[in-house]
Amino acid sequence: MKHATRFVFPIDGDMLNEHDGTVRDRSLFVNVRLESDSPTLVVNGRTAEARGGEFSVELPLDGYRNTLAAVDASGEIEKIVVYRLTDAVGKYQFFIDDVIWMFRDIARNQSTSSSIYDNAYLAFFRGLYDRYGTYTHMHVYYETDGFTLEQMPDKYKAEWQAAAEWLRLTFHAYADKPDFPHRNATFERTLRDCQRVTDQIKRFAG
Repeated sequence: MKHATRFVFPIDGDMLNEHDGTVRDRSLFVNVRLESDSPTLVVNGRTAEARGGEFSVELPLDGYRNTLAAVDASGEIEKIVVYRLTDAVGKYQFFIDDVIWMFRDIARNQSTSSSIYDNAYLAFFRGLYDRYGTYTHMHVYYETDGFTLEQMPDKYKAEWQAAAEWLRLTFHAYADKPDFPHRNATFERTLRDCQRVTDQIKRFAG
């Protein structure tokens, strides 16, 4: 007889830290909870305690990637993968999507601007770093409304390089429109667009 088993906590793909359990002997011990119509469950070799269709068992998470496997009374296995974050509590980082208009503004004003931080958008994120030590990661488009990254001047490269401690620039997509440009794209096209963005970032930012 096949039984229905479901992980309640954690669930597949969860990122867990010390707030999700108890750290003992460098392992994070987590109270794993499941629902099942099986009379018994064994999770990673440990018998789970049953209470009216709900099961619980404390398990250690030792490495970054951990597989939890629940075996029911008929031998069927339900698996999930969870991750332990050992250095994440009390930390954060900004991830910003759809970045292109900032570059267009910097390029348009290059004849009168002596700094990338004359751009108010970028200056805001530098202010967060100066005040709070906040790191920012920007996901970049290649073009918008006739502007492309090829039009970005490289005269500010030293400033970009100095910002490398707190600012990351990486590929996001070719453009804002049409929506989801890589949803049905081939690997070759996606790789080409990624390389376009990456090459330009290297050129003007180092």
